Amino acid sequence: MRYGIDLSRYQGAVNWEQLAAARIEGEPVAFVLIRAQVGTTVDPLLQTNLSGAASVGLESSVYHVVHENVAGDVQADAFLALLAAQPKPRLPVILDVERPMYAGNSDAHRRVVESTRIMTLRLQAAGYAVM
Repeated sequence: MRYGIDLSRYQGAVNWEQLAAARIEGEPVAFVLIRAQVGTTVDPLLQTNLSGAASVGLESSVYHVVHENVAGDVQADAFLALLAAQPKPRLPVILDVERPMYAGNSDAHRRVVESTRIMTLRLQAAGYAVM
């Protein structure tokens, strides 16, 4: 089994050497999934985390948090532009569907589902494996 972790601005500065030496159930951390965006807002530590992972030889990919108040095509355009500026990851890119964070708003839920569908199709058409 391969183990990985996810990172975003919420973890702050990462000690990359310590992370590269870390073990999960006795196995090394093999990859990191780095938050790229929420909607169209880029995570402020994206580039720092991508560079840090590369500096210690950790495989990485990025994830996008689908936002309920940003149209799917707008989010897809922003994510594809961000991806085009990076080396293509060997791992799938991830659509993180955790919004809406509140219960009972079916309109927000439908918007997230539709945005996720649009983004998946656009990313796949551009040649990305999507998870």
